[in-house]
Amino acid sequence: MYNSQTSIHRASFNREVGQAKEIMRRLVMLAEQFKQDAHSKDLMKRLTAIVPMEELMPEEERQQAQPMSQGGM
Repeated sequence: MYNSQTSIHRASFNREVGQAKEIMRRLVMLAEQFKQDAHSKDLMKRLTAIVPMEELMPEEERQQAQPMSQGGM
């Protein structure tokens, strides 16, 4: 439903979408912390279906990876 909206309407939901992504990240971390492997894998599968893997990387890892992917030739 979200993806079927126009870009103007989607922009109005940016804050809520960001909060939902953060909640999903935290749920994955909690499942891993409490050794709930099946839940962790399921949550990570759901999260990566909606969030690119690059967004899930810590900021410093993203910045290190960018120079390599932007023109290492």
